[in-house]
Amino acid sequence: MTESTTTVDFRPAAHQLTTLLGRVTDDQLSARTPCEDYTVGDLIDHLLGLTVAFRKAATKSTGDDGPAPAAQPGEASEANPHREWRRRLPLQLNELVVAWQAPASWDGMTEVGGIPLSGALAGVPDGAPTLDRLLALAGREPSWTP
Repeated sequence: MTESTTTVDFRPAAHQLTTLLGRVTDDQLSARTPCEDYTVGDLIDHLLGLTVAFRKAATKSTGDDGPAPAAQPGEASEANPHREWRRRLPLQLNELVVAWQAPASWDGMTEVGGIPLSGALAGVPDGAPTLDRLLALAGREPSWTP
């Protein structure tokens, strides 16, 4: 078993998510999701934050980009994601993809929300499933079982 030195290509996932987001209508934003406590709008709002956090992790940036524009009360949905989410989220997804394409993004350690992440895929064999590779990036052992 050799250790993988390849990286994860986030383009297909970002493309698929962008396609799905393009199909979300305003009346769906307050709809429930399989995540019982969250609406579609809540998850979109969460993605707005995660795309920034994971882009910063790739660039090893700890600086503040300034406050994110707040959602406008009563706009878009009951969950109230930022009013320009349809424009912003695809752009932020693209920025995340570009950031993780840089070879330096996979070097050393980084952090997301106080959780340390390793760029190394140590112990993960070449050709391992994407989930195993993502778990390894998060510093978790893909073969762990309870």
